[in-house]
Amino acid sequence: MTKQKNRFENNSKKTVVIFVSILIISDFLIGTISIRPSYRLQNCYFHHGLTGNFKGKIKWFGSKYSVYTNSLGFRDSVNRKVWPVSNKYRILFIGDSFAEGIGVIYDKTFVGIIDKVLHKQNIEVLNASVVGYSPKLYYLKIKYLIEKEGLKFNELYVYIDISDIPDEIGYENYRPQKRCILTKINNLLRGHSVIYNMMSYVPILYRNVISKFHKPQIDSWTQDEIVFNKRGKKGLLLAKNNMDMLLGLCKKYGIKVTLAVYPWPSQIKNNDINSPQVLFWEDYCRKKGIGFINYFPDFINGLPDETINKYFLKDDFHWNGEGHRIIAQKWLEFYGQRNALNM
Repeated sequence: MTKQKNRFENNSKKTVVIFVSILIISDFLIGTISIRPSYRLQNCYFHHGLTGNFKGKIKWFGSKYSVYTNSLGFRDSVNRKVWPVSNKYRILFIGDSFAEGIGVIYDKTFVGIIDKVLHKQNIEVLNASVVGYSPKLYYLKIKYLIEKEGLKFNELYVYIDISDIPDEIGYENYRPQKRCILTKINNLLRGHSVIYNMMSYVPILYRNVISKFHKPQIDSWTQDEIVFNKRGKKGLLLAKNNMDMLLGLCKKYGIKVTLAVYPWPSQIKNNDINSPQVLFWEDYCRKKGIGFINYFPDFINGLPDETINKYFLKDDFHWNGEGHRIIAQKWLEFYGQRNALNM
């Protein structure tokens, strides 16, 4: 005797469609309620950035710190609208996680300290820095800000990190998207879909597992000749080419550029004061006729353990509030002396 099919079996396609529809709707409803706004987002023009007018607490090494961004997606003291054109003199900073001020509230970052001082002089300070940036993304983001957002500013300070050089190799094949549909879909799903967020953690977990067995040599290229020949030379060449494009862009729009370099704890421990990072960019700036700030002597003083404990976050290679204060203090001295010479 043939078993009679139930109505679900008779309408299997409709059943699947209904089931999937319910799953998607439920996923989006739960996600919309439970997923907190993302601080970091993909960007189709310059790879990734920060969410505009974000307000929240960010976890970093077991602790939390408050973060605010302005309408341009820059770290700021409050949520605010930044107009493309201002009657104030404008200074823009760009760098990676150090310059973003990861782990530290804005007012205690070096940009925040400088902002507070120059605000009294009717000078506006902006910080376009984001973790994971390097010269290629500096160029792409500044190009976007100038040509897409119409942002007007007078000076640009580029803080080139030790990790920028190997990062340049990672971004070598990155190209801005002609259309932003995929990026918009990704950001939409990241903000509303629980399932999509769970799936996105798979490659992250995979990379974390792999990194335990193959730790990337991010900062050793300045001290290890083998690593320098393998990654340092190529990374510096890529960085130079992208900095050339950034300088050309700024020259076109009449923007003054200054570069800055600083050590990681590993350079401090190894007394790497004449680092290839310093020598390369110092020579570059001299040939280009642009400003150069070298922070290596401010941290490499023969007392590595004391320096690291005093100026860096515990168990981390980023500056704490005291480290940012040193960076801000030297910048203010550089800025004051340069302006005094130009008077």
